[in-house]
Amino acid sequence: MMTIGQGMRFLPPPAGMEGGRVVSALRFTLFIPLVLLVVATVNLLY
Repeated sequence: MMTIGQGMRFLPPPAGMEGGRVVSALRFTLFIPLVLLVVATVNLLY
């Protein structure tokens, strides 16, 4: 989890604010299902 976020943070930011906003929105949408998946797995295990 932490390594994925760190790896994304180290990627070179795209030129222009609009591009950066799109990338953060994409990261956010990819992050939500990831968190839900982890929560679901933890609930199933315990």
